[in-house]
Amino acid sequence: MVSSVDNVRQWSTLTMLKVMKQTDQEQNSTSGSLASRLLSDYGIDSSDDASDSGTYDLLNRIADQQDDTTPSTDTVKQPDSVTSADFPAFIKQQLEEMKTEPGKASQADAMLKALEAGTLTVADAAEGKSVQLVAPDKVSTQEIKVTDLTVKDWGSFLRDHLTRENGGIFSRNKDGSYIDRQSGQNAFYGSLGDKSYYLTWPSSTTR
Repeated sequence: MVSSVDNVRQWSTLTMLKVMKQTDQEQNSTSGSLASRLLSDYGIDSSDDASDSGTYDLLNRIADQQDDTTPSTDTVKQPDSVTSADFPAFIKQQLEEMKTEPGKASQADAMLKALEAGTLTVADAAEGKSVQLVAPDKVSTQEIKVTDLTVKDWGSFLRDHLTRENGGIFSRNKDGSYIDRQSGQNAFYGSLGDKSYYLTWPSSTTR
């Protein structure tokens, strides 16, 4: 595994390689010495190289290794519809990212558990659809339950679905989640990816 320190050192090596190549004709001997020192940081002895070009070849090989060892992060493209077979995987990815946000870890963890249990519901008021999701690894074997909704703007949707305090503000649980007026379940409203969604899951939180 390539450590963060190694990544920084390799990035620095690549940067210095570009600089040294640009100034090679002006400062040939100095550049060659610096290149050798950079290689020695990686435990490579360049003393047997007949010329600076040999040293640069070694540096280029390190650059190739950096390209091969840099980890890539696979992301799930946001589906156009909540009814898409890829939507559960997208939601799971978004909730995993939410767990790293201050003040949202508890809600995200609860929603992830509900997703795995098949009790997480996601509504898109603009699309007019609500789905009860199943875990991504069960999509091929379990049906995603779809409910048709009246298409509304989000302001109207939230006024219809969220419980309010006497002062008119939306009620919240201790973990920051809202309370769905119709079911009494915990609720979340916000942007996931490039769109807004309304999520509900069974309540296990006392206010």
